[in-house]
Amino acid sequence: MNKHQIHKFIVSKFVTDKSRGVNWGQQIKVAQDLFLQYPDIDFWDKLFPKQGVFSLTYYKTPLGISYLDGHGSMVKNKAIEENHNKSQSSSVKLEEKKIGEDLEIKNKKQNKFDLFG
Repeated sequence: MNKHQIHKFIVSKFVTDKSRGVNWGQQIKVAQDLFLQYPDIDFWDKLFPKQGVFSLTYYKTPLGISYLDGHGSMVKNKAIEENHNKSQSSSVKLEEKKIGEDLEIKNKKQNKFDLFG
């Protein structure tokens, strides 16, 4: 997906049918700015439009930025958790051949007096 298609996707997702009279070209420019701040396509794909918001310009206000930052931290936390789960579930493949030699350790017989001595 090229950048223009991503911008169109963002506008079409967040500018609803109730947004009649909204300038599409202006919304594309706002989408470009927002995509520069949050360049992850999964971020935009998983983000739900805020109810009652009919223009992307809302997401450039302090309340809108707070909304996006909150979603961004949730996405990052989920990604970290998924990576953690993947690393725990993956098994380590051991080599068939040994590298180096085993050291032979001689154990001295100990009695209970040697431990405290």
